[in-house]
Amino acid sequence: PNLDKSMSAVAAKLLSGLWNSALDGHRAALGQVPPETRQAMSPSAGDSFGEQGGPATPVDREFRLSQSVRERQLELERRSFESSMEKYRGFVSGAIKRGHVGDLRPLQRLLNSWFEPVSREIAKIQEETRRGTSLATCTSFNLLLLEPDVLSVLAMHETLAFSLDGSIGGRVVLVSSLLRHLGNVAQAEANMRALKTISKANSAKQGSKQHQLMKRTRPPLYMINGAAKKAVEGSEWSLEDRLKVGGVLLDAVLKHCQVNNLNCPKQRKPRGTDCEIEEFCEPAFTVSNDRMNHGLKQMKCLMVNSRVANLVAETPLHQSPLLRFLPMLVTPKPWTQISSGGYFTSRQSLIRGQVDRSQSAQLREADLSQVYRGLNVLNSQPWQVNRGVLDVALALWERGGDVAGLVARADERVPNSATIDFPMQSLPDLSEEQLQQLEEFQLRRREIACAKKVNRERHSLRCDTVYRLKQAEEFRNEERIYLPHNLDFRGRAYPIPAALQHMGSDLCRGLLTFSTPGKKLGHRGVFWLKIHVANLMGLDKLSFDDRVVAVQGEMDRILRVAENPLGSSNLEWWTQQEDPFQLLAACQEISRASRFSGRSMEDFESTLPIQVDGSCNGLQHYAALGGDVEGARQVNLLPSERPQDVYSGVAALVNRKVEEDAKKGDEIALLMRGQVTRKVIKQTVMTSVYGVTWVGARAQIENRLKENPLIPKDKVRQASRYLTTKTLSSLGDIFEGATGTMAWLQEVARVIASYGKPVQWITPLGLPVVQPYRKQGVKLVKTVVQNINICHPDSELPICRSKQRTAFPPNFIHSLDSSHMLMTAEACAIHGLNFSSVHDSFWTNAADADRMNQILREQFLALHKRDLLRDLAEYLEAFYKPEGFRAPPLPKRGQLDLHRVLDSKYFFD
Repeated sequence: PNLDKSMSAVAAKLLSGLWNSALDGHRAALGQVPPETRQAMSPSAGDSFGEQGGPATPVDREFRLSQSVRERQLELERRSFESSMEKYRGFVSGAIKRGHVGDLRPLQRLLNSWFEPVSREIAKIQEETRRGTSLATCTSFNLLLLEPDVLSVLAMHETLAFSLDGSIGGRVVLVSSLLRHLGNVAQAEANMRALKTISKANSAKQGSKQHQLMKRTRPPLYMINGAAKKAVEGSEWSLEDRLKVGGVLLDAVLKHCQVNNLNCPKQRKPRGTDCEIEEFCEPAFTVSNDRMNHGLKQMKCLMVNSRVANLVAETPLHQSPLLRFLPMLVTPKPWTQISSGGYFTSRQSLIRGQVDRSQSAQLREADLSQVYRGLNVLNSQPWQVNRGVLDVALALWERGGDVAGLVARADERVPNSATIDFPMQSLPDLSEEQLQQLEEFQLRRREIACAKKVNRERHSLRCDTVYRLKQAEEFRNEERIYLPHNLDFRGRAYPIPAALQHMGSDLCRGLLTFSTPGKKLGHRGVFWLKIHVANLMGLDKLSFDDRVVAVQGEMDRILRVAENPLGSSNLEWWTQQEDPFQLLAACQEISRASRFSGRSMEDFESTLPIQVDGSCNGLQHYAALGGDVEGARQVNLLPSERPQDVYSGVAALVNRKVEEDAKKGDEIALLMRGQVTRKVIKQTVMTSVYGVTWVGARAQIENRLKENPLIPKDKVRQASRYLTTKTLSSLGDIFEGATGTMAWLQEVARVIASYGKPVQWITPLGLPVVQPYRKQGVKLVKTVVQNINICHPDSELPICRSKQRTAFPPNFIHSLDSSHMLMTAEACAIHGLNFSSVHDSFWTNAADADRMNQILREQFLALHKRDLLRDLAEYLEAFYKPEGFRAPPLPKRGQLDLHRVLDSKYFFD
């Protein structure tokens, strides 16, 4: 079959001779690494030398890896690819057999382009049928029972699925069989609608066949038509009627379903010609006369265009959600182009997900050398599985989970179903006993639905947990593994492997540590290791000295947990923390250091990455942009003796406002006296910098108030409205500069969006960013066979003005924090530091924490040394000059001396 041949060709092409080209990519990438980087990353005396006689770089040493490791990496990628290919084959085959060809991404655009013309053709024939013109003799009045949109979807999807199923299976697709099938589907659709109408008007008795049919998501056609025989008048269509309806649908498909040759990369529209696009189209389906039964009988057969069939097989597998990427055993291929980096045999794109077409074009022309250098530092960081944490996680999973953030392995008990013995439509005439029975019945249904939802979620989480643990088991004995990264459209970096990576859950983070050899802790390394433990214990609001004292006081417990983490008293302590597996990893590390061969902790070579996080990093960037002194103080841009807690500061101001209203006798203020805690407003403060709306903030606060038993349930909604207003106004009072900058960015985006253009800008590292938000352009068509979303290509849709406006401030800030991270990554590599990050959380060895802290402050200062808002305004005025864009006046800048961030020890802590 064509599908299998095409897939085999794709696999063969990917796996043939790519190792040598990947190695060439490694060497080519060396030209993009600055000389000082190579000097800083060169090995110590006594290490081997490179081919040119100079010090061997990490890439040079990679080339000298044993042949077996290279072969294992290729085998790992081949195995991952073949496993995903098998899943994709099954997915394609299943979708075609079910008739759900719309699930296949390559065919979605094609089906969308067919929808409108096929629908118009069917509407035209329906009108002719109503008038009784000559066309009516070839059709049936049953065609009028359904809307043109529904019939269009049925015709396209069923014809395509029927023809693909036949061609892939090696069978001839007879037109007569297809006509009958299309007629049966149309009949079932009309009957299902009639049954639903009857069911609403005259509720089906619980347990009846009609009731069971209504409960099924995709009932078989025979079941629908069988149930309609007695209940629906005129439900039985004659064979003639079914064939006529099928003939109309197929005729519309044959007339208007075409495949464009321009989609084939080898055939382009000739330059300098006036040829119309239509001249390059071919029919998607054709009818031919074939002889059957050894040539004795001639039958009409449907043929599907080979371009349509090949679309299924030609999908780039790296775009398929079925492809699961694994960590690598060797240093990933360095990023040198927007489609060259990461894995050796699977092409990756620099920007993950769907990208606006204009952004793709600009990426090809942009100088991304600094972006590549920072990203390659993340790629080349070696990791290994933390075996101690893995063993504990496996033991807890074997015990049934439901502890330390692990999902429970057992399902929640689903209550027994309840029934009622009276029709629902007789509600006004029910007795008290029946009303009570009805209330119990509805309550039981809600309980059952809730339990089933919980079990569905648990099943998904169990699959995810098992996959992560199995992958950790697979790599547990590897000395080094690597996590190739790419970017989202704003420039934020993410690991490509989805399961075993440091941006995942607490379990994933606890399962990974930097590879050996580690780095000797030294005096300051011991200090930072204890700070790390304190942070994981929830003591991050204390001063550094107080955190160290607190950890020292808990040292006996920490050592007991490390020695026996599954002991009942020990287990209860560490599993109740916010990040239990990361805390366990830290306890085990500090235990190994304290018992290091009878020598000092300072001599212990630690591999555990120490994390320092920005204090509400988005607000830090806003304060720097606007020179906001008070805002900078609240988010630790300025030196202080203790870390400032912005959430506590906002909560204190909200409480003062509540107290003022309470003194005036306000009922809700009296209720909320003393109830506004840091936890209540934290999420709203955190997301305010990312453009949370009033409605979203109210929902966040309402969820926290529901957890408070002192607040009556009937007052929660009213109280949440009151607190939302107070919280957002308090934020404006404290972060006046941030509020002004955010308003300016939104106004800029509003004006640009009014031109019908997406907002775009260039990050400080030269990455072009285009906001991809466009109107949905989705039309839902419900049929018996399946519900179909008819989508227009994104690039052809008008922009979504509201989303362009509200998303611009957070996206611009994200582009700044990603630039800061990549700049820090490159600088750390120059100084020989291990480095990784989770956006605004920076990781390195404890011994190097002081140096990294200095570097990240220097890079933050370097990022903001220019007036970024003025640069943005000038760029936008130049880019949107044809539209006559003029930037609004810049917000007034404060008097913040940003150099003081160099002395702020709690800026990242």
